[in-house]
Amino acid sequence: MASSSTTAIQVHVKHNKTLYKDISINLSQPSQVFKAQLFTLTGVPVDRQKVIIKGKPLADDILMSTVKLKPNMTLMLMGSSEAIPEAPAVETIFVEDLPEEEQLGALMGNRFSAGLANLGNTCYMNSTLQCLRVVEPLRTLLESYGADSEAPTPDSSHRLTLATKNVMAEITRKTSKPVSPYMFLNVLREAFPTFAQQQNGIYSQQDAEECWTQLLYTLRTRLGEPMVDLFGIDTKTELVCEGAPDEKEVYNTTNYVMKCNITIDVNHLHEGLKLALKEDREKRSTTLGTDAMFTGTAKLTKLPKYLTVQMMRFNTKRNNDGEFVKQKILRSVSFPMVLDVFDMCDAAYQEEMKDARDSLREMEEVKAGLHGGEAAAAAAAAASGDAMEVEKPTPSRVTGQYELVAVLTHKGRSSDAGHYVGWVREEEQQQKDAAASAEQNAAKRSKKGDDGVPGWVKFDDDTVSAVTSDEVLRLHGGGDWHMGYLFLYRAKLG
Repeated sequence: MASSSTTAIQVHVKHNKTLYKDISINLSQPSQVFKAQLFTLTGVPVDRQKVIIKGKPLADDILMSTVKLKPNMTLMLMGSSEAIPEAPAVETIFVEDLPEEEQLGALMGNRFSAGLANLGNTCYMNSTLQCLRVVEPLRTLLESYGADSEAPTPDSSHRLTLATKNVMAEITRKTSKPVSPYMFLNVLREAFPTFAQQQNGIYSQQDAEECWTQLLYTLRTRLGEPMVDLFGIDTKTELVCEGAPDEKEVYNTTNYVMKCNITIDVNHLHEGLKLALKEDREKRSTTLGTDAMFTGTAKLTKLPKYLTVQMMRFNTKRNNDGEFVKQKILRSVSFPMVLDVFDMCDAAYQEEMKDARDSLREMEEVKAGLHGGEAAAAAAAAASGDAMEVEKPTPSRVTGQYELVAVLTHKGRSSDAGHYVGWVREEEQQQKDAAASAEQNAAKRSKKGDDGVPGWVKFDDDTVSAVTSDEVLRLHGGGDWHMGYLFLYRAKLG
């Protein structure tokens, strides 16, 4: 057994015909972390791993310091990186036969997805995953990504994509038991060491926007163009020299986050977005032969299925000691449930969207005139039609209008401290299923038993609770309460 004063030990692991040498094990961490390390090396998911040490399997949820390990000893790993074929049919399962942690979710109509355990200042990661989970097309792309997907020599991007696939599948399940994302966290820190920074032996809080952006860019490298269709924002920027108006420069860029600048004159999200599209800068003028001020104006030329907006809550200022420090802007900036960015688009792109906008307006007018079952049928048909367009949204159907589906908030005065929480809109299908379940069981329940389906769910790490849209709209800032930092909007197609 390793000495109590030893904090790390190196071992070898044999999996099939491959021997992985000199694997460092942190003895102060639980066995799930070691299994997450093995996943990064072998691609075998943690739930399929069986680690044999001296003829006995390694148990879950134990500290590695309690395991009888010796330096350079060889452990055996059993398990396949390939998915196990699913049974062709699903048998009926009664609530009383479910695991105890899943019974509550079943009795509540399977309302909520699983929460995520905080593994030590990991709320930035948890809230990011919960918000991105609402993107059903992303989950579909991940489901089709295999352990051997175009990765003859697996790298960190491949392993992070696999880890994202696994954790998304876990948190999508309806259960009262939180998920412990050890494997995802370990792979994230391997891919981006900044998330492994420590202070006095404790993992530091990180910026949720950085986690969000790095994850999207990584998935883009593995999942390809569909990720651009889902999240890519194309802009065309024109720079005009103030001292020589005939000198112009035009360039195109693709980003995955749209910025909302905050100044004393910004009171609403729409105002901050338009302000961020003004890109005035000083640069070298070939006409004047010197540095000059250029007026920059950016226009949107392609919109995604899901629009990510970042409220620029943090800026950098020099303190009294001359050091640069991050400061949080607490100003109240309201945001809408439905965002229209049509006026921020290029004229040619606006022309493309006119028919789609007319079509959307007509559909909404028709739905507004329906009642009862007709309205429900129309909503179901619209949802079904929308799903058909998810994977390849055609430009002619984009309207420039978006509906809010997730908000990532920050509470505190510093991006390197404080607390992040995810607020997610209930998926339409979940609402329909829960409503249908409530209707079917109405005769069996008292009137006090079911108050309907909540519109939003708050994911505060492993604590999951229902909230209303009014509570979400109060996340506009102006004090020390939770305030919107990242917003995820879903396109309304026409």
